This record gives sequence, structure tokens and C-alpha cells, in this order.
Amino acid sequence: ADATELAEAIRQGIASHVPPLALAPKLAITVNGGGCFNLSTASADIRLDAVKAEGGVLWRLALAGDAGSAKPVALLPEEAAAARVMDLLRALSQRGGHARGRDIAPDIEGSEDGAGPETGLPAPVRPAGVIRTGALLVLALRLAYGRIHADELEALMAGLQRLGATEIRLAPDHALLVLGLREETVEAAAALAAAQGLITSPSDPAHFISACPGTGFCAAARINTRQQAERLISAASAAAPG
Repeated sequence: ADATELAEAIRQGIASHVPPLALAPKLAITVNGGGCFNLSTASADIRLDAVKAEGGVLWRLALAGDAGSAKPVALLPEEAAAARVMDLLRALSQRGGHARGRDIAPDIEGSEDGAGPETGLPAPVRPAGVIRTGALLVLALRLAYGRIHADELEALMAGLQRLGATEIRLAPDHALLVLGLREETVEAAAALAAAQGLITSPSDPAHFISACPGTGFCAAARINTRQQAERLISAASAAAPG
């Protein structure tokens, strides 16, 4: 399903609500339409997951978790989903601006349709490399350890534009999806991104290391975490190739 209109309806509902809603700073709402870059493994306070149904698609509304662990609340047609999310946001706001989905989940009556928390969505594709889905050609790039310098990002964007890229979309796991490239330019774009330090292969060992920002990015940090991560990768590759 296309999640964009439903997500925009929720965004507009929050922005125009009178009085303004008092919501927790890190409260997350996920509208998961499926596809190869789906959000089934992303945790959220309130989530809507597309579910195939007879005659179309319904949206499973759930609280506090990913697609497998969140508490199901209802199975809704798209025209009713945004309004029900707003009801939950008002319930959270009434608790003082710090409440999260887990705080109201015990008090919300669950789904009575017998549908469990599983949505049947495929496991998300690791966002790195050239991905072809039907007629769509996508270059997926992941920020190594979740960060990039501004000058590196600027150089990357300028280079991608020269190669014909028309749009960048954000994806889970600190990833960028590059649209508009052609078969004859996509490999050059991947090489450009790799030169700027981005992950361009689904088998890159950096996918499996999480690192905090480290010195130079965080005042509380005491070590260069990226440098240590690179050392770990080098040592591990030497000890156990592949």
C-alpha cells in the first residue's frame, strides 16, 4: 500500500489540532505500507501496518513495538485509520506530554477480529546496493555507523545529481534511497558513494556493528568509535575471512 497519504493525514491532524497536543519528544508513529524496505522491524509507539484483505488493504493499528510485538488495537479501512490514531494521540496528550505507547497499551481494548500481531510482511531488505524492483531502479546507500560529515554529504549529492539522480528518500537503518539513476550511471553512483564512506554492499561487515558518535561528535565521548569499529572489522576479516 502507498503510505504517503495516510501519513500526511496524520501529520496534518497533529499540526492543526486545537489545543496543540502535548506529546513526548521521541514519540514515534509508523505507517508501514510494506514493500522491500518495509518498517516491520522498526519499533514505534503507534503503528499502522498494511494487511492484505479481500477486496483491498486494511491497516492494523497497534501499540508499543514492532510488527511482531506491538499490541493489536484494531483492523481499519484507510478512511478510518487517521482518526483512530488521533484518538490515541489525544489519550497520550492527556497524560501530560511524556506518555509513550507502552503507557496506554494496557488500558486500550484490543482487536476483536482474531487477527494476531503478525502482518505477513516480508523481512526488510538490507538497504545497500543496486536494487531492481519491477521497472524501478534504486541505489540504496547506508551511512556507515549512522553518520556522515556535511561536506561529504554535499559532495555526494552534487555528484549524484550530475549522474542523473532526481530524488533522495530516507529509509530505515540510516539509509538513503537514490531514485532517477539509469543502468549506465548506477555503478558510477555507487562508486562515488563508496568513496565518500557510505556502505554500498549488503555484505559489508559495517552493517553488523553499532557505534555511538564518539569523539568529535559527542562531548561525553572518550574514544574515536568509528576508528575502533574499522579496526574490529579488519581484525575479524583477518581471523575469519567472510
